[in-house]
Amino acid sequence: MRPSSNYLVVLAGGSGTRLWPLSRKNFPKQFLKVASSESLVKETVTRLKSLIPLQQVLIVCGLDHADLMKKEFPEFSPEQFLLEPCGRNTAPAIALAAKVLLQKDAQASMVVLPSDHKIPPSSQAAFEKIISQALRYAHERGGLITLGIEPLYAATGYGYIHRGDPLEGDLFSVKEFREKPDLESAKKYYASGEYFWNSGMFVWKASEFLNNYKNYFPLDAASLEALPATVGSSEWPQKLSEIYPQLTSISVDYAILEKSKSVYMMKASFEWDDVGSLKSLYKYFLKKGESNACEGKGVSIDASGNLLMSDEGMIACLGLDHLVVIRNKDSVLVLPMERSEEVKSLLEEMKRKNLDKHL
Repeated sequence: MRPSSNYLVVLAGGSGTRLWPLSRKNFPKQFLKVASSESLVKETVTRLKSLIPLQQVLIVCGLDHADLMKKEFPEFSPEQFLLEPCGRNTAPAIALAAKVLLQKDAQASMVVLPSDHKIPPSSQAAFEKIISQALRYAHERGGLITLGIEPLYAATGYGYIHRGDPLEGDLFSVKEFREKPDLESAKKYYASGEYFWNSGMFVWKASEFLNNYKNYFPLDAASLEALPATVGSSEWPQKLSEIYPQLTSISVDYAILEKSKSVYMMKASFEWDDVGSLKSLYKYFLKKGESNACEGKGVSIDASGNLLMSDEGMIACLGLDHLVVIRNKDSVLVLPMERSEEVKSLLEEMKRKNLDKHL
């Protein structure tokens, strides 16, 4: 394995609707700073800088967010941004990145990471160790490696990986992937010790991924082959805008991982959070000795377990527990903490009432 052939691909095309009103259509979740001086996407890139140099990073993001992303990474060359003309989910995004990498390096191995997760500094060494091992396995064994997180509780908000036989170190075969379960199923998964949270983090050779993509989506793979040889060419934007919307919009799990016979799981023993709901922000803004998490100006009396966030002005809370109260730009959100994952339903209602300007 040549370290010079290891690349990082950051998937940054998400809209982050679950964190509204903090994240918006024009300022999605990956650009938020969560208890950090750096945005989530910036943290994602710097997390691997000791293993993969910055010039070997590709960021796949929406064309609408190109300016924001270039502002985050002014040191990147234009060719390091793969700008999607429309969202087509993770399988086409990864296939596009794999094709670009193979044009420059036939030996390219890819670490594929979402742009909006948190891994604390205390887990940095463990994270680097697991990624290094996964890169070695991808080189020596081949196959498609997904990172499975040891579950901390019976979660219903994550997909699961049912691990198979141990192969080497923390590498396992995979029996099956399971979608987000109901609570009873999640409890069984957790109790068994055989199921892991599906983190959406992957490691594999670019050539092996594209071979799988060609196997299951031959027409889409053939379309990608029609792209110009270099991202920076004058023909690239127009050609991509013609081809990309025609690709099958599908997640990499459905498209390939649930079908391929060469999928493995690395057991990831580090702290991890996908910051998947407003409730998940509570621990990041909870100050020592306080019972309410607060960002901005806030006052509370006879209240506990609340998340209070204000970009300007003040939030005052009296006699209320376990609420999310957020004032951001032109919107105010108030809901029970336990229903924080239902924010999407509010956004649908806003669309129905032609209040899109607040999204």
